[in-house]
Amino acid sequence: MAKTHKLDGTGLGLDTALSAEDLRGICLRAAPQATGTLWQGMHKIKLARESDGLLVFEMPALIKVIKQMIFSVRITDSGDRRQLLTTINDYMTTQQMLLSFIPIGPRQMVGHHVYVEFLQLVAKTVREADASAAVRLEIGPNQRASIPRTAQRAQPAPASPPLAEDSPEPLPSDTDGGEGATPVASVDVPIEQPSIPTPAVDVPAQPEGDIDRTVAVQSRPRRTHWEVVDDDGTTVSVEQRTVLGRAPRALGADDSVAVVGAEDSSVSNSHATVEVKAGQLFVTDLGSTNGTSVLGVDGRERVCTPGEAIAVGDGAAIELGAYTLVARSHVRRIR
Repeated sequence: MAKTHKLDGTGLGLDTALSAEDLRGICLRAAPQATGTLWQGMHKIKLARESDGLLVFEMPALIKVIKQMIFSVRITDSGDRRQLLTTINDYMTTQQMLLSFIPIGPRQMVGHHVYVEFLQLVAKTVREADASAAVRLEIGPNQRASIPRTAQRAQPAPASPPLAEDSPEPLPSDTDGGEGATPVASVDVPIEQPSIPTPAVDVPAQPEGDIDRTVAVQSRPRRTHWEVVDDDGTTVSVEQRTVLGRAPRALGADDSVAVVGAEDSSVSNSHATVEVKAGQLFVTDLGSTNGTSVLGVDGRERVCTPGEAIAVGDGAAIELGAYTLVARSHVRRIR
């Protein structure tokens, strides 16, 4: 890169009561969901490596040794709260040329819109899970991501005017900007787009004592529920640590067991366990004969080391020998 791009400071900073494992799971689930559009371009985000609260993600090009963007997510502890900050570490740019050597347009950061989509998904999920979270999303020329101060959590969110139906709010541009470019200010509010106002409707008043009157209630908390499904549609709900295999035996008093691949000789009697920790599904190989591997939706395969828990994303395939299960997640309200 010859010089710093005007969008290279785009990022997300937040302060939350969620655990580090919760934040890790939110990031891992947001990565495969952020893909871009046919109009702006499609890209994939994959986890390259992680260590000590640092997640490094890549956007690979068609030639896999080339990375269109590399960005990191740093999660740190501060007392009873956690902080998250994202940083663009490396990127590629494109530029329109006349006669193949005369630049006629601004440099565009490849995949910037997909990176922003990832940030918005993470911010939205954190806000839904933790009402006390302080979220600061920086998008635009010469902005710089930072962790919001704790005091900012108590500030009321500024009201935003509704959008007209014929003028939807555009996504941030991937372009470098230039003379007259207007920076996008940082906003410590939820990421959701303002809703279109609904026309007023006259509703007849309910008489007092009407037994059919609607009563306001508090929203119930939610939690992520996981299950694994085989090709025949057989579903195993993962409520606690569950031992999978042709003739599985529980490892502890609180374990459950599920018979899978009963007619598949590549599956061991007690092949692997699946369990949910902080909303994330994990699989652990139990020293099986033919091993266990996880094939993510991005095509990346991870072979499980016996005894080591491996995170499994939504839609990923869990291969027990030659037998395949697919992980599924959905949100349930807690009664």
